[in-house]
Amino acid sequence: MLLKGYAESIQSLQSATPSSLVIHIQGWHLGTLSFVDKKWSMDKPIDPAFIEELGQYIYSYMQSVKKKMRYQTT
Repeated sequence: MLLKGYAESIQSLQSATPSSLVIHIQGWHLGTLSFVDKKWSMDKPIDPAFIEELGQYIYSYMQSVKKKMRYQTT
């Protein structure tokens, strides 16, 4: 299943990597995704495996964008 959506950054780490994001998928507000203590979590009861994969996907995407833009990622 192809999911379409977007994430709005509401808080970022010093590396400019989002640490808290409001997640919207298929037109629904799913909640706030946060990266705390090296783990992705969500403020709504959603499958933990989905949350971790979503967080890793967003993080990987952001790193790819930064690399393309030659933004310092370290």
